[in-house]
Amino acid sequence: MQDTGVYGEQIASLFTNIASDSNALQIVQVTAQSEVTNLIFTGDIRAAIVVLQNFSNSILNQTQAQVLILTDPSNPTISQGLTQYLSNVVVLISDHFSRELITYQMPIDPDFLLYPIALNVDTIVPG
Repeated sequence: MQDTGVYGEQIASLFTNIASDSNALQIVQVTAQSEVTNLIFTGDIRAAIVVLQNFSNSILNQTQAQVLILTDPSNPTISQGLTQYLSNVVVLISDHFSRELITYQMPIDPDFLLYPIALNVDTIVPG
């Protein structure tokens, strides 16, 4: 996780809670994207969700916070399945943030409220 702000910590906690309810996910928390790349290269993990550096500031400024899904494309079926699964997890967390922001009873941009988290997908080719 690159963001250490309040919302970065919160999203990490939400990922951990979801993973504890699933046999399909195992959380490995790292602080640099280079560590994620290395874990994918070595085959220790097949996919990752990277919470980018300005995640908390983006939420506070009501601009879409960026999350990146990285996968190993060496097995396209597994890569596609993991991307879909992790995308659904990010949507659930985005919905959670939307509901939470509504409770603050402050002016919120409706477009931001619908999609507080923007999802990007990329692959890392080992080797």
